[in-house]
Amino acid sequence: MPRASERRSPAAQRHADTVDFLLCLACPNAHVHPGHHPRLALLHAHIQGLRSAMPEHRWHQRWYAHWQRLDDLADKVGRPSWAAARVRASDTDRTLVDLLLKGQLAS
Repeated sequence: MPRASERRSPAAQRHADTVDFLLCLACPNAHVHPGHHPRLALLHAHIQGLRSAMPEHRWHQRWYAHWQRLDDLADKVGRPSWAAARVRASDTDRTLVDLLLKGQLAS
């Protein structure tokens, strides 16, 4: 996933034990390795899918900012490349995304 020094992360300095790792995409120190594009593209699609599965205000509160950052990354990568990356998502990627969305990943 996004890689940066956790000691230099502005969010980690303020909230060391409670940072949502999806906030890594908001960090100016983040670097997203292309090898993570399939998992992130899949996450992007799943977050979009949640929009119709919950009340709009709840989706907006919980997921909009993360979805927006992933959408921005999709623009930077290029939509055709982003779509191709999603197709390359592995079973492990799917499992991790499912666990993340269910809140079952240990911090």
